[in-house]
Formats: sequence, C-alpha cells, structure tokens
Amino acid sequence: LFAAVGAAAAGAPMQKYGRKPLIMLASFFYGAGSTIVAFAPSYGVLVLGRVVLGLGVGLSSMAIPIYVAEAAPEEVRGRLVSFYNLFIVLGQAAACGVNVVCQPRWRVSMGVA
Repeated sequence: LFAAVGAAAAGAPMQKYGRKPLIMLASFFYGAGSTIVAFAPSYGVLVLGRVVLGLGVGLSSMAIPIYVAEAAPEEVRGRLVSFYNLFIVLGQAAACGVNVVCQPRWRVSMGVA
C-alpha cells in the first residue's frame, strides 16, 4: 500500500531535484525501515517500519529505471532496464527463501527483507 503512495509521490520531487537525490532518499528509507522492523518492540512499531520500507520501495521503483534509462547508452538501454526488473524478481525469490529459512525467527526475516 505505501509502495503505491511512494511511487505516486515520486514524480514531482524527481522532476524538481533529479533522480539521484530521490534514490538516496529511498536508500535511507530502506535502511531506516529495516532497522525499525528488526528491532520493533511492538506490533505498531513493526507496522511503522513496514510503512517506511514501502515508501522506499515506491520511490526507488520510480526513480531507478528512469535513471538507468537516462544514463545508459542507446545500444544497451533496454537490456539494462530489463536486467533491473529481472534482478528485482530474483530478489523477491531470495526473500521468499530467507522467509522459509528464518520462519521461527521473524525478526531476522523482516530485518533482512
């Protein structure tokens, strides 16, 4: 849900400040959200961490493909953006594997995610 909010909110700041600052902000959200989730003392704090992570996912899902497409030479542009999408899916598959391995230790699983 908050990934959609982050993606919807990314357009105007990306036009005003550029792709790199938005990617750095998304990276901050990833780090902060993972830390909050890993050390959450209660369900409410866990949800807060997931909200922060969702915003990071939304911002980066908008900014990174555009940045890659703008920075890449014409002859490899499509291939690089496709590889970006491929590695996102591979990362989701790896996260599923981490969840299976860490199932009884949900804090580790959420923190790694």
